[in-house]
Amino acid sequence: MSIEEAATFEVCHSPSWTNNVLSSVYWVNAEQVSKTPPSGMFIATGSFIIRGKRNFIQPRSLTLGFTLMFALNEESLANHIGERKSRLAEEDAKRLEAEKAKEREELERMAENEAEDMRDINVV
Repeated sequence: MSIEEAATFEVCHSPSWTNNVLSSVYWVNAEQVSKTPPSGMFIATGSFIIRGKRNFIQPRSLTLGFTLMFALNEESLANHIGERKSRLAEEDAKRLEAEKAKEREELERMAENEAEDMRDINVV
């Protein structure tokens, strides 16, 4: 997951982002990177030579976010209790409530079916 996140970060900070082009990214091990070219070859200053297999990654989605974090001191903490709720927690609560409603409906349906099945039985 870390490699995929790093690949997404790299694409979002490359010319591909400004040109709205989705490109693939690759990663290599540290020992595959060298600044010295093979004999008889010249590379520009600041360039690298990659030797061996390149592991390509196609980023799933180009999502780049910005987070602003702040901290409250102990004195003002009581003023902000319950002020912000996690969107994920709200979504989980809604999903769980929907699942419980489905379970209740299923149990009611099963009870009705059992009651219908019991009508045919005569107790002697």
